[in-house]
Amino acid sequence: MTEKALQNQVKIGLIATGDELTQGDILNTNGQHIAEALHELGFLVNQHIIVNDNESNICDAVIFQAKRHGIVILTGGLGPTSDDRTRFALAKALKKELLFDEATWQSIKARLKSVNLAADQHNQQQALFPENSIILPNSNGTAAGCYIEQENVTYFMLPGPPHECLPIFQQQILPLLKPKARPHHHFKWLLMGASEGDIAAKLDAALAAINCCTGYRWAYPYLEFKVYADNQASLAQAEQNALSIVAPYLVSKHGIDFQQQLLTTLANSNHKLYFSPTILSQYVQAALISNQTMNNIAQSETEQCINVTITGLDEYWQQKKPPLETLANLKLTFQKQIIEESIPLYYRDQRILHYLVATVCKSLIFFVNNI
Repeated sequence: MTEKALQNQVKIGLIATGDELTQGDILNTNGQHIAEALHELGFLVNQHIIVNDNESNICDAVIFQAKRHGIVILTGGLGPTSDDRTRFALAKALKKELLFDEATWQSIKARLKSVNLAADQHNQQQALFPENSIILPNSNGTAAGCYIEQENVTYFMLPGPPHECLPIFQQQILPLLKPKARPHHHFKWLLMGASEGDIAAKLDAALAAINCCTGYRWAYPYLEFKVYADNQASLAQAEQNALSIVAPYLVSKHGIDFQQQLLTTLANSNHKLYFSPTILSQYVQAALISNQTMNNIAQSETEQCINVTITGLDEYWQQKKPPLETLANLKLTFQKQIIEESIPLYYRDQRILHYLVATVCKSLIFFVNNI
């Protein structure tokens, strides 16, 4: 992906701190949610750095990100324990003193008292902030955040627990950042059945003369095709050039897969699905079970149900060595209407079952909409 079409966007670097992240104990879900929200606003999130609880390493990460970005967002390491070093590292990187904020300290004591806990000297470090910081109160915990501007870079410091971090980000930081956003024009199409390397080469060639960026994300059995542009005219031209190439594979122009499309179709109809007791039928049923579908999946067969029977994949059950082609047999029955379909599938590995679910959902959508 080239940044040519996104050159006017404000660039942001993210830093997530914590041994629990670098050692693989938990995932950096804060980074995912923050990056998604910033991208939708029109910011360019260039880099995510995950660093352990070592103060020097955090300091180095801050300096590194600040050289490349106009905004740096840190998450984690604001607790009361000895390994919570983010505020110390940020102050060191900015060559600022840490100042004690009495209002924050009183808020910490009041919050702990409300749950029958007493604040001690270790909690006092949570009231320390680099000088000239603007404090961001935390209504869900004792670790307040802050932000500070220095040499054309804005630094945000947020607590690590998602139920504390994300509300501060959404309610206090996003309103501050929105005026700086430069919205981009984009679309994300979902494809299925296309070879990623082959279709990417064709699409990139077709869009090469347009001032836009292309991107691809493989999530078997789907391929997400993304285009970003600075203006609507370029985006419209990209859409026109791309459509003839992706048309045979296009699942949705809104990123909605066949499973979700089927759920919507069922919710808007009075029909129920009954999955026969074959292994493949039950597998697909299990893949569709959710709170949304409970009222649309029947536990017993009736004349008012669409009967779904899936068999086949003989080579898969026989554990033949892939790659090879195999067939799944789909039979859909509703009263006197019957559709039987043989679905050719490429058996490359165990993920063939994911492809089967998507393909069956596609057929069910058509059937439900036409009975």
